[in-house]
Amino acid sequence: MHWVVTSDRYSAYTWLALRRRQLCWAHLRRDFQAMIDRDNAGSAIGSELLLFSDDVFHWWYRVRDGTLKRSSMRTGIAEQRPWLRSLLERGAACGCAKTAGVCRELLKLEPALWTFLRVEGVEPTNNARSVPCVTRCCGAKVVTGQPVPREAAMWPTS
Repeated sequence: MHWVVTSDRYSAYTWLALRRRQLCWAHLRRDFQAMIDRDNAGSAIGSELLLFSDDVFHWWYRVRDGTLKRSSMRTGIAEQRPWLRSLLERGAACGCAKTAGVCRELLKLEPALWTFLRVEGVEPTNNARSVPCVTRCCGAKVVTGQPVPREAAMWPTS
């Protein structure tokens, strides 16, 4: 059994292979809201990212509730990934240093946005109510490790 770690963007997790990492979309939503709240050149990017995250959660809740197949969500996300990459690239070049930094980092970590799509049992957040193991790591940071079958951990990340 191998593990997928669901975490925020904290740099202490960079040692993890992207195929073993899921970025927490709840944390990302807070980052996107912060972009909007700064009320500057990055706000429009933040608004679009927050709206996209609304869609991700809408689709995820449908998958979790059994009203949408995971494969259908994978297809829908696959169609949106080029748009999202383009948006992140625009954000990386925007006039707000903080927004640009987050967008550059998300471009590097992009495969870890979608681990929950390819690995059964992994969720898009580190919500401990549905996860078998919560480990304290790196001081106050909480990492959620989720066991996954070896075959799932070895799937390609794109």
